[in-house]
Amino acid sequence: MNSFFSRFTELISPLKDGDYLYLLLEPLFIYGITLGALGIIIAYIINNTPFQILTLSLIALSALTIFPYLSLRQKAQQRIEQVYKIEAPARAAQFKEITENRQAHLWLYLVVAITAGFAAMIGPRRNRLGLLFAVVCIAFSGRTVLYSLSMHYQDTLIAQAHLKHNQSPVQKRLQDKSE
Repeated sequence: MNSFFSRFTELISPLKDGDYLYLLLEPLFIYGITLGALGIIIAYIINNTPFQILTLSLIALSALTIFPYLSLRQKAQQRIEQVYKIEAPARAAQFKEITENRQAHLWLYLVVAITAGFAAMIGPRRNRLGLLFAVVCIAFSGRTVLYSLSMHYQDTLIAQAHLKHNQSPVQKRLQDKSE
């Protein structure tokens, strides 16, 4: 039993590091919003109101994780600039640019959280207003997930240089931007 606790302590110790924690939070809003949007569609098809409210709550909470994520990312940015200012200044500049882009698109996450919250409070099947909020939430959820995946890929390109050789849509857009 003692080894279990020591192993558990060893596993949770990285959670004290803000640079690691922001990396851990990023998939939370990507997968949370995606699963919530798929869940609300399924819940609407099977006509299950409690499941609809649960999935809308999942979407809202997942979208709101952008706030601690951006806060921790800002703290990590300071450390990245210190570490890479001499050996790879372009890496630090790209990280800062992506952070600023994410902050500029904070409104996407807020729209998703607000529309999901209102749809959950009103009830997506209660009246047309609730349905409207649910539909807007699903539409913005899709846009937010695509944006988040694009930003995640750009972050990955900074950390994993070998990915720069593939021809993904994000990579093509970055090449067109540089020309």
